Amino acid sequence: MPALSGLEFAGLVNSYSTVIFTTAYREYALDAFEQQAMDYILKPISYERFLQSIEKIRAHLHVRHLPAPAVEPFFFVKGGAGNKFIRIDAADITHITAASNYIEIYLQEQKILTYMSLGEVAAKLPAAGFSRIHKSHIVNHHFIKSLTYGQLTLNDDMKLPIGRVYRKAFHQLLKSSFRGGKQNGRT
Repeated sequence: MPALSGLEFAGLVNSYSTVIFTTAYREYALDAFEQQAMDYILKPISYERFLQSIEKIRAHLHVRHLPAPAVEPFFFVKGGAGNKFIRIDAADITHITAASNYIEIYLQEQKILTYMSLGEVAAKLPAAGFSRIHKSHIVNHHFIKSLTYGQLTLNDDMKLPIGRVYRKAFHQLLKSSFRGGKQNGRT
């Protein structure tokens, strides 16, 4: 694709499409699955492998039509001193950062380290108000102080990079949030 790479394109359409990568390159598989790819098929593609991928999509579409469980405004993680269960209120999260096999959940008053993937914690968050802005960062929109093309600053002056793959979709999301309200003194 001349204007976008396959990974960039997947980042833009994965919320309303099912994406399967077909490629001769193994090294991009992890990046593809971070973009929520349904499958990653290496060329040359056998008919059996193709059918296996199609069956995976069918199963996914069937599950997608089931009613989604309600996301609670809070969840529990294991962490802190004594490895206890800690209640996390989604509204208190400023951002979440992946750190090796752990994530750091930054709250307004503290930071919690827990063994969990960024994808696992994203599934526990309400869809509205949170965005993945980098392969290692999720941000709560309510705590964004300022934004440039490649970086945002939170209310506590923490600066976070906006990944190339996530940049365009994130900027579009923020632009669309201004369409219904006042912007620069205009309605």
